[in-house]
Amino acid sequence: MNDCLSGLEAGHGLAGTVRALVQMGAMAVPYLTNQLTLKDGALQKSWLWIWAKLPTAMRARFPQPVKASELRAAAAWDLIYLGPAAKDAVPSLIAALEVDDLVVRLDAAAAFGHIGPAAAPAIPSLIQVLTNQHRWVRCNSAYSLGLLGPLAKGAVAALKFALNDSDPDVRTKALEALQKIDPATFKSAE
Repeated sequence: MNDCLSGLEAGHGLAGTVRALVQMGAMAVPYLTNQLTLKDGALQKSWLWIWAKLPTAMRARFPQPVKASELRAAAAWDLIYLGPAAKDAVPSLIAALEVDDLVVRLDAAAAFGHIGPAAAPAIPSLIQVLTNQHRWVRCNSAYSLGLLGPLAKGAVAALKFALNDSDPDVRTKALEALQKIDPATFKSAE
């Protein structure tokens, strides 16, 4: 693992970071799932507030604090890059679909399809978020269901319903998902 972390420290921009993360593979999953559960404590909230009030010259001397929600969203996004190696993160990602933070839900919804068959336990949750108030969460849910293909056969009715969504991107992703899940249904949906 230290070899992989040295790749992160050496830094080759985003590509180098992603490459190091992929090299770490399943070893990174416990750290990322831990990040999915982070919350800002009282001290962190105070530091976030104080840091924003500091004069510019003083801010330059202290590291900018990072909100827990940003770390949670980054962890969900990073799990996308790990693909099937992130299979142990499925329960944590299912829980992340229910958090208040939009970006965390958005990234979690997208991650399942990249994990592949091991993400099958998330199908009921993905079906549920097809009706989420945020269109991009609905899009990512349909996208992941499509990537899961025939495993997501139980989502056909919900995806057919999503064909009537008010958002054209959601309708497109639902149609693409139906094509991958059940080509016969896709033809009747056209």
